Amino acid sequence: MKLSKDLSLPSIPFNNEIIFLVLKANHLLGIQLLYSNEVIEKFSQPVLTKGHILCYVDALFDTLECLNNHYQCQINYDVFVTVIKSDIKTYSQKFIEQKMYMQGFHLDGSEWLKRDYQSLQDDRSFITTTFKKVRQTGHKFTVMDNLLAERDLHMYMLREFSCRSDAHIFRYAFAQQYIRPNDSVLDCACGLGYGSYFLATNNNAASLKAVDICSDSVAYANDVYGHERLSYEVLDIDEYEFTESKLFDLITSFETIEHVADYHSFFKLCLKNLKPDGRVIASVPYLLVDETGKGPNPYHFHEYDVVIFEDAL
Repeated sequence: MKLSKDLSLPSIPFNNEIIFLVLKANHLLGIQLLYSNEVIEKFSQPVLTKGHILCYVDALFDTLECLNNHYQCQINYDVFVTVIKSDIKTYSQKFIEQKMYMQGFHLDGSEWLKRDYQSLQDDRSFITTTFKKVRQTGHKFTVMDNLLAERDLHMYMLREFSCRSDAHIFRYAFAQQYIRPNDSVLDCACGLGYGSYFLATNNNAASLKAVDICSDSVAYANDVYGHERLSYEVLDIDEYEFTESKLFDLITSFETIEHVADYHSFFKLCLKNLKPDGRVIASVPYLLVDETGKGPNPYHFHEYDVVIFEDAL
């Protein structure tokens, strides 16, 4: 992602359009000053297809009202909104992100190429942030209420605000650094596909295969997070060691093996499908248990601390 001089605003729209769109004419001057006469125009069409919208945070509610009441986003088109911080009025990051999530947007994965994970706190003030409209494909998980109803199984960390969601997305940003030129990558338990998509946007990756046991998740990933270098497949990791597959340069697995009945099958998978100089990047929740020692997630077979995880390795 190319950024402006202050490293907060994109210098070109993420979807390679040549024009930034501003929905309100009285915002044009200030944004043009920020962009030093880059190509910006007021948007006036009845149907919003591809585009990158800019607005100041104090004008966000007017912009959302305009989008909801006057424009129609076409199916399968990518629409981005960059909300610019303002010195006039301040909000919390949590408030703005949650507002955007409920309006059908998710945090754009490219945000993690500029965020300093170590400094993030839940009570932080709003910074300039780019969001992407969730592709409205008709899949049930595009609706927030359906996601919340199945949250224990389908966590959508690009549509949640918390230190936990920050940590989960940062794992993919961390793994991106270790993709070497022409690497083939396997992402185990890809869930809804947003992390796999983020990995696939690294141009070093020659190909990326993402697998998950849930057919609903894989269908959503194919609908919303497709990429030319990325393929999704329904597959049970417990059975994967018995399938024929090519060898991979990198295998990633984030918050996965606690869901696998026999976690040894994951390590057998790695031994069978990893090239001699290949790498594995994996993580598990650290002792996600209550005061009785029982985990709150009914889909977890195991809970780990450092010693237990090292013994598993």
